[in-house]
Amino acid sequence: MTDTYTRLRTMAHRLPWGLRKIVRFLELYRTSLIWPRPPFAGVYQTFEEMPGDRKITPETAEMIARNQAYFVREPPKLDDANGMPILTQNHDLLPLVAAMLDSANNDQPLRILDFGGGVGVDFRHLPYATKLQRRLSYTVVELAEVSDAGRALWRDDARIVFRSELPPADARFDIVYSSGALQFVRDPIALLKQFTTYGPRAILLIMTPMTQRKAFVRAQLRGNAPFPVWVLSVPEVEAAMSTVGYRIGAQISGNEDYNVDRYPPEYRVPNYAAVLFLRNTPS
Repeated sequence: MTDTYTRLRTMAHRLPWGLRKIVRFLELYRTSLIWPRPPFAGVYQTFEEMPGDRKITPETAEMIARNQAYFVREPPKLDDANGMPILTQNHDLLPLVAAMLDSANNDQPLRILDFGGGVGVDFRHLPYATKLQRRLSYTVVELAEVSDAGRALWRDDARIVFRSELPPADARFDIVYSSGALQFVRDPIALLKQFTTYGPRAILLIMTPMTQRKAFVRAQLRGNAPFPVWVLSVPEVEAAMSTVGYRIGAQISGNEDYNVDRYPPEYRVPNYAAVLFLRNTPS
């Protein structure tokens, strides 16, 4: 978002006076000097400290399912130059990790657990972006209403199943994946540790706000109502995962700017991050 905004502003500055006035108007709107938007409700140490109703209504869950259904029905666009699927950074990392863990000599399906996977958007992209030699077994954990919509969309594909709760402790997965969902649970570190009980070789988080400081909860707006979102601490998460046999194998920060200008400086974490945890191998 920042890059797009900056490019448009640079282009407009090269254009006539009238368009420069439009850019100035956009800058005033972004800083809320005109048509002020409701301020963020602050920062907290836990979900419980934040006032208000934090539940996602069935109506909101159904809206999420409807918005994602389009991306499941439509295959990704292909690059005219090389014929490869064009995937955004929200979807391009899982195929890479899946391909790295695939083995042509293994007849068992590649087992993926997708926590907060919507109606199966990332599953949709895997066949286009990978050359997996074995079958897929893809489990999505989602809200009940979203899971119902996913089952309807994929009723003819046995490779993907939907659940409204985590699998039992004796389930096993090769990859645990979560895109933009971990920050919405009450205890994300406890959930990460629960992921490790499934014995995955890799745990991939993307679209997750993270900081090098202490973790905190920030209030973001859903409509006019604030709701809590964790900003995770990289050192705290890394230390917790090391106790259960996992290490950070890769970490990437995006360059999007989610406009946190109205937060105090020490709580401004404008970008989302991607982190790959790998299981330690016995020495």
